[in-house]
Amino acid sequence: MLYYPLLQDENSNVRSTATLALGDELGNSLEDVVNALLPLLRDENSDVRSTAALVLGSLGNSSEDIVNALLPLLRDENSYVRVSAASALGDFGNSLEDVVNVLLPLLQDENSNVRFRAAHAWGYFGNSLEEAVNVLLLLLRDEDFYMRWKAAYALGKLGKKSDKILPQVIQLIQKHQHSEYLGASIDLLWDLVVGE
Repeated sequence: MLYYPLLQDENSNVRSTATLALGDELGNSLEDVVNALLPLLRDENSDVRSTAALVLGSLGNSSEDIVNALLPLLRDENSYVRVSAASALGDFGNSLEDVVNVLLPLLQDENSNVRFRAAHAWGYFGNSLEEAVNVLLLLLRDEDFYMRWKAAYALGKLGKKSDKILPQVIQLIQKHQHSEYLGASIDLLWDLVVGE
């Protein structure tokens, strides 16, 4: 209760810090905390929106209201906000069609952190939608090592649910035997065949 008035403070740093503190505060019902955080997803300050999304994700409540409030943030102009929203939705592991449709384009976002978090979310969704698998396979050749690693991770999680991924990874390895980006594909193949 102490932090609620600070969520309306004129200073965005105070609002952002109060958001973090509220997520950690004990003694409040989850519903009260969620109701206090939801309006902050529309705050004028991107740090406040980003922090609110992360805190909501950490609460583990994937209600329809929270998911619907996070979806527009996947299209936010600020990449940190997009990363936070993708991360929160990934934490929920919610593969609702609306989430899938909005998250899929983020696998091709210009910002590697956004692509990374979107790939991470796909791994939790367990949705082996062909279009997502194809984009994740392309991301195995991303310039960013961490992106290749996260794409391999997501494909590894999805590959256990789909018989289409293993042949595509083998084909990718055969086609690009001399690529400098092959390591993530080989690691993925190992995980698919041998297991983690």
